Amino acid sequence: MMKAFITPSLKRNGHMHIIYVVLVLLVSTALVSTAVFAADDASTHNPVGTAQALVHSLAAGDYASVEANFNTQMQQGLPTEKLKEAWNQITAQAGNYLKTGETKTAQYQGDTIVLVKTLFKNRTLWTQVAFDKSGKVAGLYFKPAS
Repeated sequence: MMKAFITPSLKRNGHMHIIYVVLVLLVSTALVSTAVFAADDASTHNPVGTAQALVHSLAAGDYASVEANFNTQMQQGLPTEKLKEAWNQITAQAGNYLKTGETKTAQYQGDTIVLVKTLFKNRTLWTQVAFDKSGKVAGLYFKPAS
């Protein structure tokens, strides 16, 4: 395969051109690999799936895993115990959690906002999850579905 890249002029000048060709191939491969990994990293953040998983984790009582997705401000403002209290207040008013429904997404000031329709026994709410640029939860709100 390498011989396809070695022209007669490269053979004439010896090993320096062969080393040059090998270096160009290695650098090209490294650049392509870096671009592919960067694309993979960017595509691993799925805001809709993460927002739905957060609702399911809340319903399961796994508040620590929800908090693990919070950015620093959210972790300070809504630690695990406060998150548990908030969810218990919601279920006390709305009834037992049943399932999630449709989702909507929007962009706002650099954040990705995901609305997850959340069905409870007595009412339906929108769970609004705001993700910052790093993919961490920067806001979590519950509001009546109209």
